[in-house]
Amino acid sequence: MREVFVSRRAWIIGVTLAVALVPALAFASHGFEDVPDSNVFHDDIAWMQETGVTKGCNPPENTEYCPQRALIRGEEAAFFHRYDGYLRDSLEPRLLPVECDPGQHAVFDGENWQCATADPVDPGVTAAVGETMTVGASETVDLTVSCGEGETAIASSINPSNADLDASSELSGGDVTITVLNNGIEPVDVTPYAICAAA
Repeated sequence: MREVFVSRRAWIIGVTLAVALVPALAFASHGFEDVPDSNVFHDDIAWMQETGVTKGCNPPENTEYCPQRALIRGEEAAFFHRYDGYLRDSLEPRLLPVECDPGQHAVFDGENWQCATADPVDPGVTAAVGETMTVGASETVDLTVSCGEGETAIASSINPSNADLDASSELSGGDVTITVLNNGIEPVDVTPYAICAAA
């Protein structure tokens, strides 16, 4: 059996490199020295850093997140402000990509959005108009509209078709609920519409 001798100098260099590289590798994996991969919130904290919601807790280096320290109100404000910027920069208008004229509303026909008036688009198809409601800045409101008796809702829309508004619809027979989120900084008056057909 052959013995391997390591000089004291080589051993010191090896240990020094290991001590220097291990934290660097851990830092590279998630960005913050005090958030190991085993931390239950590791992925969430990494996402916050990647999106710019958090920068760290020890400026200007920002190599730590301080996951066990309480959040102060100033940091809370910074998180909300940065998250708002992230939303504005990264999310495209998803549901209402058309800008309609006054008196028109956006209608999704199953494939495309188009502008339409409240007039019937063909015999047997009608448009129902719901009550206009004010949706405040950063507020979510459920708007409802109902088709006439014996009719089924086949599509829904809102007016205005504003890029600051996100909307999702739930059609149930002749009743439509449209959930509207106002991502803007000003209140918006929103009118819900349903396109109805004979059941």
